[in-house]
Amino acid sequence: MEIMKPAEDFLRNIDVHDILPQREPFIVIDKLVYIDDTHTKTEFTLTESCIFASQGVFISEGLIEIVAQTCAARVGYLSKYVLHKRVSIGYIGAIRSLSQYSIPVLGDKLVCSIEILDQVFNISRAIATILCNDKVVFSTEIKVVEVSED
Repeated sequence: MEIMKPAEDFLRNIDVHDILPQREPFIVIDKLVYIDDTHTKTEFTLTESCIFASQGVFISEGLIEIVAQTCAARVGYLSKYVLHKRVSIGYIGAIRSLSQYSIPVLGDKLVCSIEILDQVFNISRAIATILCNDKVVFSTEIKVVEVSED
C-alpha cells in the first residue's frame, strides 16, 4: 500500500486516542509526527503521571510499550485515514535483539522510529529505535500481528 506522506502539522493535530486501541492510563505516545510507506515516528514526554514511571525514571516495559504503540499508531492511521475503516487492534508476536542503552527520566522527550522491514498478510516485522536528546536509548526488532474487526 502506498501512503501519501501527510504534513507533520496534520499528524501532530491527530488525537492519538482516535488511532490507538489502548486507553488511559496505558497510552504512552503523545503525537504521531511522521509516516510514509515504511517509516513511522512518534513522540512522548515522560511525566510523573505515566503508568511506566517509577521513582522518576521510565521502566523498560514502558520502552517496549512505546514501540508497540508506535506500530499501533501506524496501523490506526492507515485504518482511519487511508482505508477509512475502524482502527484495528494488534498483538506483539515477537521481540528480538532488544538493547537498552540508558534510562529516560522525568521530563525527557522520547522519539520512537520504526521501519517496516517486511509485511506478510497481517504480520509486520520492524526495526525500532527510541531516541532521547538525539541519543539512542533503546532498540529492538518487533513482529506485530494485526487483527481486523471488520
